[in-house]
Amino acid sequence: MYTRPPRLFDRHFAIGYILPVILFLLVTYGVLRQFGLLEDLPARIESDLLGWLALLAALTFFISLILVVLNLEIIRTLAGFGRFNPARLLIAIERGNFKRLYNAIDYLDEQYRKHEEEGKPFPMQLNRRRDLLWHVAASRFPERLMYVQPTAFGNTLRAFEAYPRVMYGLDGRAGWARLLAVIPDAYHREIATTKAYTDFWINLWLFSVVVLVEYGALALIYGDIRALYIPLLALAAALFTSWRARHAAADWGELVNAAFDVFLVDLYEKLGVEIPATRDEERAFWQNFSMAVRNRFSDDLPERSTPQPDDAIDEN
Repeated sequence: MYTRPPRLFDRHFAIGYILPVILFLLVTYGVLRQFGLLEDLPARIESDLLGWLALLAALTFFISLILVVLNLEIIRTLAGFGRFNPARLLIAIERGNFKRLYNAIDYLDEQYRKHEEEGKPFPMQLNRRRDLLWHVAASRFPERLMYVQPTAFGNTLRAFEAYPRVMYGLDGRAGWARLLAVIPDAYHREIATTKAYTDFWINLWLFSVVVLVEYGALALIYGDIRALYIPLLALAAALFTSWRARHAAADWGELVNAAFDVFLVDLYEKLGVEIPATRDEERAFWQNFSMAVRNRFSDDLPERSTPQPDDAIDEN
């Protein structure tokens, strides 16, 4: 999703997956110790340090691989996708936030138009407020209410998915899969770095929820509530990490959006088509292209106008 999977053993894999797993294993060990489990583990580790380190490394790597495989599903869960996702209960809150935001924008836009019609300067304070609200709308929400997700994280994803559609008429997913063919490796590494930070916070959020489940299961099994600060800290961690994941996703999305602005011109050449002369023609081109590749409508594909190598040889 808007980047390639991380290479094993590179720094993106270490940041996004290895580090959260290590933190999770340490916290899980602490939770188990609170319920009288694994109390003899330090002595056993001391007797065979290398063996236990190898086991820990293998376990960490195995769990990290599982996270890589499940990355998209974890993202979708935090974003609120899925018919049976409990987060769907929060959809009314996010829709209310969307409506209030755009109501405020509409009011300021109306005031701006009135001042313009009357030939009066628009107050600087209101203009700054208007610009700020438009920026929040662009970075926090998709362009339409119908696309709003139940969580702030999900709407941040929706916001940058909407960017190529709103700006160019290009479906984001279809466009990105083809834009990868022209994005330089150096720029893609920058995107992968911001995605790794997003994965770091997403995986910490997941493990915070898992720790809550672990604690609840142990409390039920032993019929005892011990170290009440553990579930409270886990709950606080889940809220904090979801908040940080949203901000990291916004940074990730900013680089993805910039890739469309900078490299879309190169994609025209790669596709073998001429750059449209006007913005309206460009929007119509990408709308037709999106329809064609999304639905396999061959008749909507643009005609290639760039001479192929064999044609160029024949002409010479």
